[in-house]
Amino acid sequence: MKEYTTKVLCLFWVVPIVTERQWNMLGTKSPHRRCVKFNECSSHPHSSAISPVWWALLGALLMVSGLWALVTDREAWNAVWYIPAWYGYLLILDSVICKIQGHSFISGRKRELGAMLFWSAPFWFFFEFYNFFIKNWYYIFGLHTFWINSIFAFVGFASVFPACFFHAELFKALGLFSKTRSTPLKIKGWRIQFCLVFGFLCLILPLVIPRYAYWMVWGAAWFIPSIFNYYSGAPSLLRDMEEGKPSRFLQLFVGGFMAGLVWEGLNYWARCKWIYTVPWVEYAKLFEMPMLGFVGFPFLSLACFACYTMICHVLRGGRHWETPDCLQLEKKPGRLFYLVAAIALLCSFVTYMGMHRRPDYTLRPLLYEMKGLEYDDVDALRGLGYPTPELLHKAVQAEGLETIANRAAIEQERLKTAFLHATLSIPKGMGSQFAALLMEVGIKNVQALLGLHPEELHNRLVILAKDENKHAPRLSQIKVWIRAANKKGEPIR
Repeated sequence: MKEYTTKVLCLFWVVPIVTERQWNMLGTKSPHRRCVKFNECSSHPHSSAISPVWWALLGALLMVSGLWALVTDREAWNAVWYIPAWYGYLLILDSVICKIQGHSFISGRKRELGAMLFWSAPFWFFFEFYNFFIKNWYYIFGLHTFWINSIFAFVGFASVFPACFFHAELFKALGLFSKTRSTPLKIKGWRIQFCLVFGFLCLILPLVIPRYAYWMVWGAAWFIPSIFNYYSGAPSLLRDMEEGKPSRFLQLFVGGFMAGLVWEGLNYWARCKWIYTVPWVEYAKLFEMPMLGFVGFPFLSLACFACYTMICHVLRGGRHWETPDCLQLEKKPGRLFYLVAAIALLCSFVTYMGMHRRPDYTLRPLLYEMKGLEYDDVDALRGLGYPTPELLHKAVQAEGLETIANRAAIEQERLKTAFLHATLSIPKGMGSQFAALLMEVGIKNVQALLGLHPEELHNRLVILAKDENKHAPRLSQIKVWIRAANKKGEPIR
């Protein structure tokens, strides 16, 4: 437990309770001084009267609470630690931005932050739709209650825009790239035509030849919205390049890369998470992400900017996330806004329904699903403090099978079967159903996966699943399991 806790803590920034002198180093004179938006907004009634140190501490509390639920294996809560950890991190990041430049999203752009959170989920569901075809990632250990799981999914996807924009804003506050200038680039002509043609290819080819054009999906949401922004007069990265001002482009680009590192770091230790199955680049990984895959995060950040700017220009009267609320034009949303928002939510929900029904989507394994256990056995194990398959596995490893069987008054052979099933359910989100299929073809532990041919095992599982009217795992999933197997036979993340 101690070793595991240390590994998790090493992934994150340590957030100390800073002294006034330490906090002053970030920019303002006192940790009790509120952050204002700009000079023009200092007297505005919506200026935040709360010191950013408080939402930094709230963020640290969220991260610690999520970490506690994960490390202590709190039933159900251990599967959703990613949400408090990620939003806690964003709170800390926003407080740092506020102390450096005197304003931030929470202190001066709450409306923009709310809009950002709302439109972020439909934006990401656009990529989830494409993933039905490219199959580059899948989700594991979802919650069993559909509506609760849906809420957590939408809340998680709502963080995509803030993740990219907060990091870009941090670099802007630090002055990174702010004075960078480049040779003005003529956009009109063949360059704009190339962007238009390539943008449409990025929309179409991943649907037609997904195995070879999967990487183009990240350009699908970038090129065409960028062209729209350029001609409509909205804030545009293309116009920035035309004027020789690449600072915003660079801040978003590097900010996207930083967001990707944090995303994948938090995801790696999560129970409910995503796993990548990207063709040809699956072997060299950092966390769950293939090393080459980190190149996609900067382009995701650029796509976030292009799409959200287009949404703001068309549906929100030209409001923009870089401008504080008090300087925005007061304009009520029109019918088009509500119509598009309703369509976006409907499409998002339909896409989520499809995600939830994918054969490679696994649910969090429960103790009563383990082979060999009856309901009385489950009650007995829960009474001993082992309410999850993970805790059952740890208890048997620590105290021995015979000891746990005697304490719970369970036949040793039945408990052994449940222990093997639990141990096999954990690695890479295999889940209880797929683990049961593996046990039926003679694979009793993780070690037995070593050296197996993925195609041969996949064919055996497909035949068995068809006979039992169950879903069979995808070949790419089996490859993930076999690559993750170790000689010790222990469950692997």
